[in-house]
Amino acid sequence: MFIAELDRPWTETPFKFQGFVLKSYEELEILAKCCRVVFVDPDRTEATAPLTETIPPRARAKVDLTPGGKFRWSEISSVEQEYPRAAACYGAAGVVVSDALLALRSGKALHGDKLREAVSLVTESVLRNPDAMLLFSKLWEKGDYAQSHALDCAIYMVAFGRFLEMSRDDIVLLGYLGLLQDVDKPGRLIPIEYQIAQKHVEHSAEIIRRTPGLPWQLADLVTLHHERLDGSGYPRRLKGSAIGMIGSIAGIVDTFDALTARRPYAAPV
Repeated sequence: MFIAELDRPWTETPFKFQGFVLKSYEELEILAKCCRVVFVDPDRTEATAPLTETIPPRARAKVDLTPGGKFRWSEISSVEQEYPRAAACYGAAGVVVSDALLALRSGKALHGDKLREAVSLVTESVLRNPDAMLLFSKLWEKGDYAQSHALDCAIYMVAFGRFLEMSRDDIVLLGYLGLLQDVDKPGRLIPIEYQIAQKHVEHSAEIIRRTPGLPWQLADLVTLHHERLDGSGYPRRLKGSAIGMIGSIAGIVDTFDALTARRPYAAPV
């Protein structure tokens, strides 16, 4: 049977995916430890991952992403009030990102003060009300993928940090990280290109170290968004807690935005 819904939020369970095929009584026992009632969809028979594959192996190191910070961020404006401000902030930040990408592609230096301005615009809007900026981002007609990916990752990461009740300084750092961690080729990579592309994290760190006015931690943090919990990522094959909270957020957001955005070589999932 296909388990479509639980009697509690998916985030309160150990399952990595929302929806899975239940195939054995052993799997049913695992499910019963978390839920009293579940909802099945008799019309869904696709061969998705079985339940046993949705639970991380116990041997894997974990990173705790549950809200546990000391900062309680409350909404200080409604979606209706914040939406026009979010639109203006998105547009202004988009201009900065576009200029930064043009500078990088031309071999010129980045301007730390302009990047600081873009991060500040996104951060302040999301802290006032995260739904307005997230809504505008979804409705906005996207152009250059590298630009929209950078800006959307910054928005997602700031919203993620706000949800986790992190400090303003850490949330601002997440905004910088989302904005600056990735530059992609506009097309599918062949194997040799993929090996070369993996070096982009090292190049990013080098560029950021040479750019005055950026947070001192940023150069090391940009190397983490392709590391994976089980050690299968790159460049250092870090595992679990070695990736850290901010690196884990970066990896989740980078992957989520890439999968749900229209890329030059793939349709959104």
